[in-house]
Amino acid sequence: MLALSLVGMLGLACTGAKGPKIATSEVRSKSWVAAHCAIGLSHGEPLVTEWPGSVRLESRLTETFDKRDSNAIAVAYTGCELRIVDECRPRADYDWQKTSVRRDTLEIQDADALYAKLPLGAASLESVLKRSGRLTVMTTATGQLKVVGSIDLSEVSRNASCNLATHIVSAVTMGAFKTMATATATATATSHAPEIVRQAGIEAECSRASTDMMAPSCQSPLQVFLVPIPRASAAPASGRF
Repeated sequence: MLALSLVGMLGLACTGAKGPKIATSEVRSKSWVAAHCAIGLSHGEPLVTEWPGSVRLESRLTETFDKRDSNAIAVAYTGCELRIVDECRPRADYDWQKTSVRRDTLEIQDADALYAKLPLGAASLESVLKRSGRLTVMTTATGQLKVVGSIDLSEVSRNASCNLATHIVSAVTMGAFKTMATATATATATSHAPEIVRQAGIEAECSRASTDMMAPSCQSPLQVFLVPIPRASAAPASGRF
């Protein structure tokens, strides 16, 4: 069963991401970036708060939840990049499962932690992290949109329109978030006042979520749960989820 809390994913990133340490050079080598992106790819449950495509994801989820589009969402995921593959549309619906409101805070103070915990936003946030010294992501989760029933992944893998897709989005944790940059004692920033880097949703409205619907102002994607599409060249995988 998919875990709802962001804590599980963040803990995995902290304990499992023992990749190569950051070089002293400010310029990241291709091998350094590739190694850190591979760590993100191995998790399969990335945070999407800093992902530019989160607005499109929210739109697609809303359409299928409202029964205007009964298709699962397929993506191409490489660990540091995520792209919705619009032409791949396995038949499926997403259903809302409300939980109690859960708040989490993620602190990031170096590039290794940035690529391990926020791989989808690492490239754009690295300069902000260097300038401020610390990034803080505050999330408020109210539930998940999850695929109803099962999807035949072997059939998806044989569908030519899904050739570019690597994963199916099986669930998305929804809520509100705020990402802030805060200067540390060793940072070169001139001000210690927190700077809002990005935010979506209204945290105060999250308690309005019900068993039947998300809170209108608290339905931004926070974390996606991805199921790999099996390919002939890959290791054997389960045919359904």
